[in-house]
Amino acid sequence: MTSFYNFNNYNSILVRTQPVQEKYIQIIEKIHSIGGSIYLVGGKIRDSFLYIDNNDIDFCITGITPESFMELFPEAKMTGHFFPVFHLADAEFAFARKDKKISEGHNGFEVISDTLITIEEDLARRDLTINALAINMKDMMLIDPFNGLDDLKIKVIRHVDADAFKDDPLRVYRVARFAATHDLSTNRETYHIMSEMKDSLSELSPERVYSEMYKALCSPNPRRFFDVLKFANVLSVHFSEIADLNDNVYEHSMRTLKASVNFTTDVSIRYAILLHDIGKGVTPIPYQGHDKEGVALIKKLSRRLKTPWRMQKMAEMVAAQHMKALKFPEMRPGNKLKLLMAASNIERGINALISMVLSDSKACEVPLGFDFCSLKEAMNIFREVTGADILRKYPGVKGKAFGEKLFQERAQYISLKIKRG
Repeated sequence: MTSFYNFNNYNSILVRTQPVQEKYIQIIEKIHSIGGSIYLVGGKIRDSFLYIDNNDIDFCITGITPESFMELFPEAKMTGHFFPVFHLADAEFAFARKDKKISEGHNGFEVISDTLITIEEDLARRDLTINALAINMKDMMLIDPFNGLDDLKIKVIRHVDADAFKDDPLRVYRVARFAATHDLSTNRETYHIMSEMKDSLSELSPERVYSEMYKALCSPNPRRFFDVLKFANVLSVHFSEIADLNDNVYEHSMRTLKASVNFTTDVSIRYAILLHDIGKGVTPIPYQGHDKEGVALIKKLSRRLKTPWRMQKMAEMVAAQHMKALKFPEMRPGNKLKLLMAASNIERGINALISMVLSDSKACEVPLGFDFCSLKEAMNIFREVTGADILRKYPGVKGKAFGEKLFQERAQYISLKIKRG
């Protein structure tokens, strides 16, 4: 066990966790009064060292039973199917436990919990050293049995125990997600273990995989999620369409995804940008028709991951229209209008195309060659011609003829307002 009374280089942890002790001092003292011990655990400690805001407060309790806790705090709300977790004063309270693998699947564990289990034993079941940290709330002493802070200093993700890590296949995706969200590299031995777990990843529910991907897409470096999975040779299990891309297309897709962080925080748009060239995985060079092929692949991938409908439709639209968006100034007015109408069918669709164009340009390190604002301006311009305008100009027109006139008038209006490149 590694503990520190004098934090020296770890002042950020002490400064950021001291208020936790102060806020929960009454709860802490009550637990101590009946012979229990309470520890701050989880991401709050890790993120305090990294100067990342984390408002999730998780405590681990040793030496007393859940029943004793309930007697002390009858107002606490209990949740948890396999072990009790109590919610009290905006924090979670769990009891030290050990996990024993008894069957396949993410939930195939037997939970062992009693008053003799120590905090070190509880930390030993954690996935990564950077998550196996605790602070004793009595004296604010740091407990770091697996040198997690050393790994944080060198920005490395390392497993705690190989056998325990292999028991839960979700940990493969958690490693990839932490690499993205915390800008960390992955230990080589941990990569090797992840590779050995490839066959077990199919046990995971789509919802769990999607959740890890979603969090990674929210991160400052979303490409690292996919890079980690690719390096571990497990990308094909749930992301086979991405794994099928050749090295050049994969690298371009990842560079474009990374660049998207500069232009959008919308996860649906980032997902669409990630997949804009996905059709190149099934089309030969020079990839003619990859935009259309991409739509079918996005349907397949999105249904496998059970992504939200809006997210899937956004990606389909961007894949189908991105080649046209890149050539927008050169297009004829009618084709411009078709592009704008397709984008307008999706909420923030035009923002997605603009973000895609900008991200693609940054990834290629090639100037756009046109003002991307023309796309957004054109969206507003074509809507300036309304159905009422058509009825005034063509009294009595209806049905198919009405739609044709509306399209023609809008195309002509765009031609007048926006010059071709």
